[in-house]
Amino acid sequence: MRRLLFAAAVCSAAATPSIAQQVPARDLLDFPIGTIAEPAALATELSSGLWNPAAVAVPSAERVQLGIGALNSPIEQGVSAQVAAVSVGLAPATVVTASLARATVTDLVRTQTDPQSVGAEIPYGTSIFSLGVSRHFAHLTAGVATRIRTGTADYIQRTSLSVDGGVVADRVLGTPLRLAASTFLFGPSRARERPTLLGAADLPVYHTSAPLDVRVGVAGSVTDSRGSETYLFGAVRYAGVEARGGLAQTHEFGTTSDHLRLGVDLHYGRYAVGISREEEGAGLGATYQFMLTSVFP
Repeated sequence: MRRLLFAAAVCSAAATPSIAQQVPARDLLDFPIGTIAEPAALATELSSGLWNPAAVAVPSAERVQLGIGALNSPIEQGVSAQVAAVSVGLAPATVVTASLARATVTDLVRTQTDPQSVGAEIPYGTSIFSLGVSRHFAHLTAGVATRIRTGTADYIQRTSLSVDGGVVADRVLGTPLRLAASTFLFGPSRARERPTLLGAADLPVYHTSAPLDVRVGVAGSVTDSRGSETYLFGAVRYAGVEARGGLAQTHEFGTTSDHLRLGVDLHYGRYAVGISREEEGAGLGATYQFMLTSVFP
């Protein structure tokens, strides 16, 4: 069913002049690519800065962090995505990050007057290259990123430039409250994009020197001309294991749907591995993500 929606989007892009000015395949970025059940504005595990240029974290004793992530949706949707990122600490408080993300849909067939497919599949996908820098000031991290996005829908291919900013505050007014805010696909090419505003907040509710850390929070996002999402989440970390989960509610094009997200990260030495699962509505199966990161001196 979702493939039919993608196919309809391709046809609409080709037939409607106003929509044709947009960069195709923006809808594929509704998937939380590169997060392991994390709120997008606070997604630091992969350290890609994809959703928030300030949400990057290279351990102080290390210099470089490399990470890869992959997303696969049910066959009814046929969406797959990959992201690769490298973060380099140039100074104790400054990090430069480069990332490349790609999302595509497979098995979009071309038809004419009957269901029989004709010719090759319809290409539908998008890629984003981001280059950003972040700097830590006491309890605040600020970042900015330049992004180049290319989208393809059948014979239509367009490119846009975005400049995004973000902040992460580790402590607010002397409390352990953590706040984050960022933009996504905002900037010079706004007329060709549908920018997103993201925010998140979490608070520790239990902490021991074991160490055992329990946090709860809320996150949200609003996308121009598309809709919004609210995410209520919690995280439990004990030594090198962190489990996260929560309920995301999406409002899009007049409909509302709920999605359960669950994820776990395992940290061992210089490596971290993560996997997450997100339920889908409308009878569709679950979406899975995988992540692997490593740090180097």
